[in-house]
Amino acid sequence: MSRPQRVLAIDQGTTSTRAIVFDATARAVASARRELEQHYPASGWVEHDAEDIWRDTLATVREVMERVSGGVAASWRSASPISARRR
Repeated sequence: MSRPQRVLAIDQGTTSTRAIVFDATARAVASARRELEQHYPASGWVEHDAEDIWRDTLATVREVMERVSGGVAASWRSASPISARRR
């Protein structure tokens, strides 16, 4: 299996969704970011709408893929899921 020429990273933070594409030398070659709306149902609580997260993730991924390859290219064929949960 050949080494990937690009890696797509998705950062889902508390305040925004970001997608970043790195090249084989770990240099960021494209990025996109969307602000995430905060909902405060009670004092000390913060919530996010799952549909907003999904929509913003799709939008940022599409944006960076378009920038680096004109859309979905044959070189995009691997994925590495990573999950982190905060308390």
